[in-house]
Amino acid sequence: MNPPESEPESDPNLESWADAQLKGLPPLKAPAGLVPQVLQALEARTQRPWYLRVWWDWPLAAKAASLVVGVALAVAFGGGSVLLDQQVAVYSEQVTEYLSPLTGVWELLVTLANAVSLLWSYFAAPQVLVGLAVAGVFYVAFLAVGTLFIRSVYRRV
Repeated sequence: MNPPESEPESDPNLESWADAQLKGLPPLKAPAGLVPQVLQALEARTQRPWYLRVWWDWPLAAKAASLVVGVALAVAFGGGSVLLDQQVAVYSEQVTEYLSPLTGVWELLVTLANAVSLLWSYFAAPQVLVGLAVAGVFYVAFLAVGTLFIRSVYRRV
């Protein structure tokens, strides 16, 4: 059985030698085309529409609207108990009671959506699936024929 090999001793002067060698190198120069490319990229960034920029660069009205929507979503999914106090929860219950006559309209819309879904699944869905299958078969067939043509044209003689 061989004794475990010990790690080699490191030279204490190696770090200072490497540091001196690296500091002695001349400074690197950027390629000539780099500065125009960077300026062009920065200019393109400023030309983007406001909704593709970072949130801090949005107009004040858009920031306020997004904040209101975000809080509304947090209240809707959190029940208001995490972010808002009891008074807001009571107000929310009052608004719900005030809008309760509209529940009939909501139920009618849900029933219509269910009817459309049922009609879709009975009549349209099978035709869509068959159409997708036929399109897939044609895609694979055209891909194979195109590959054959390309290979025959670029065949090495």
